[in-house]
Amino acid sequence: MEILEKHHPENRRLRFFKALFSVLFLVLIYFLLVRQAFETETFEERERKQGQRRILRPGARGDVLDRNGRLLIGNKAHFSAVLQLEFLKNEIWEEIISLRDLSLSLKEELRNLPDPTFDQLVRHCMSNEFVRNRGIIITGKATEGGNGTERVRLFFQGKRVTVNQTPKGFWHCLLSDSGTEEGIQLKVEGAQDRLKLSVGGLFTGDLYLHKDGRYRLNEEKTERNGFSISDFLAKEDAEPKFGSSTIKLMDNAGRSKVHTSIEWEARYAVILKYQDLANRLTGREKTVSFEKLKSHWRRNPIFPIEISGNLSPEEYAKLIDGLDPDSPLQVSSQAVRHYPMGDLASHVLGHVGSGYKADADGLAGKGLGTFEIKGKKGKEGIEVYFDSLLRGKDGVDIWRINPGGLRFDQVERIAAKKGSTVQLSIDSDLQSTAEKALQKMSGRVRNHRILPDADWINTIEKRTRKELVKANEKALSPDLLLNSFKDAPFPLNGRQASTVAGFKGTVEDAERLLRLLYVRGVLAKPKPEADEYVLAPPPTPPGAAVLIHLKSREVLVLASKPNYNLQDFSPSLSQSAFDRIQRREAWLPRALNFGYAPASPFKLITAMSGFRSGVIDPEEK
Repeated sequence: MEILEKHHPENRRLRFFKALFSVLFLVLIYFLLVRQAFETETFEERERKQGQRRILRPGARGDVLDRNGRLLIGNKAHFSAVLQLEFLKNEIWEEIISLRDLSLSLKEELRNLPDPTFDQLVRHCMSNEFVRNRGIIITGKATEGGNGTERVRLFFQGKRVTVNQTPKGFWHCLLSDSGTEEGIQLKVEGAQDRLKLSVGGLFTGDLYLHKDGRYRLNEEKTERNGFSISDFLAKEDAEPKFGSSTIKLMDNAGRSKVHTSIEWEARYAVILKYQDLANRLTGREKTVSFEKLKSHWRRNPIFPIEISGNLSPEEYAKLIDGLDPDSPLQVSSQAVRHYPMGDLASHVLGHVGSGYKADADGLAGKGLGTFEIKGKKGKEGIEVYFDSLLRGKDGVDIWRINPGGLRFDQVERIAAKKGSTVQLSIDSDLQSTAEKALQKMSGRVRNHRILPDADWINTIEKRTRKELVKANEKALSPDLLLNSFKDAPFPLNGRQASTVAGFKGTVEDAERLLRLLYVRGVLAKPKPEADEYVLAPPPTPPGAAVLIHLKSREVLVLASKPNYNLQDFSPSLSQSAFDRIQRREAWLPRALNFGYAPASPFKLITAMSGFRSGVIDPEEK
């Protein structure tokens, strides 16, 4: 035995494995040294690109002065209440847990119902405050018709509900608080029998139309004589089946997009909590829309979301006094355009709008994921003509971010710089005098008009016909709709106009059409705050005036009417302000428009040409 151990030692069996593992460890150590010693910069750069983000900040735009040094365009501070998303992680997670518990509780209640009808679902779920506030989404597919898909009509509790339908027949609608009274009814026309629903974004389920005309959460069982194994095995299938909280809706292009889920609902609930806090402090009644939250979170999660914008000095003071310094809700400020003269020389000065592109050349953070705080670029007038001079120099902030894409530590900051000042030859005093004279003369012409104006009647008929085609109300006569307003002894709202004119859509569809006709100048509002309309009178005649200094050839006045108030563009143009400008046809700069004949001033040119060529004899009588 000793001889065998001497010639065949036990450790000889391990020599191969020792050698193999030694080689492997040497290879591992070699590559580790290469990574640590020679590729350090490469991996540090990868870590920097993955863990840091760059934010580009636009510089303030330069001022615009008249010939006497008076300010025509400047900047002012725009204060807004914003919510820092990076501080909401724990609150959102707690809200997700709470909503999941609520989802499980509601699903268990629905499974225990002896007859899981849609009426019972509404009654049980709408008794919860969260579901009552968020509503129930129903979606489905329209049935095929002679000319494509049918138009879906949905009635809830005897009232028609607005349905959003795509050209390919996919549709959805939102059912809000029903009051949970007895006799809840759902009727859908022009849709397939199987529907899908989302209850407050908590869970999804299917609705099936049974032979008795009622929708239920389970499929209708076929009746058979006697006992069958399949019926016995299908007992579990009779129970309602619920899916995840995620529901997808089709857009007009046929793409499926996530509309909501428990995660999105939790985020929105936390946002609304801080929105209520801001409203209590400022006295406002504003609510951030669900679509705005989704758009902001998907595109710019590194930025705070605006809760209340364009704060007045009083609201600013209340928020500063009422907010905790450590609160995620804070007050921010940024420079926006300021037009102290209002509508003076609005077509000359122009305005700014979207489309700004930052100039990142020479700024720190090259190669990092970059986000831009959207600035404003010139769109019309002096603002666009001298845009390269007026725009400021961009600044940059570099932040470290967490795995969720939210910032938590600032690494570097380079301040932005203001743009250059531009001085014009326009005299603000002469410009004001010319615009007032134009306004006075336009009023004189309007007062001498003979009504009814046949040309204006033809114009509003054409505009009405065009909007009816867009609204898919081709069978409705423009004359009938316009006569309903002409013959009415008082202003009409959407419900009244749709009843008189025989409108086939919902009341919401009728109100949407009337708003479009208001924007097109067909209808007018006696009371701006009320959605009640009358036929609009012919617009005020437009006009223009130009004054040039004969010696220096400087333009002193470029006046055009109708014009618009430039302050409506700061910080951004609202839909109501756009509607006012659009219906008055005030966008056109008539003093600069080439579509007008030169008129009497051009007689000087033709007369001088005649004299020089000898065609006209100054002595001839």
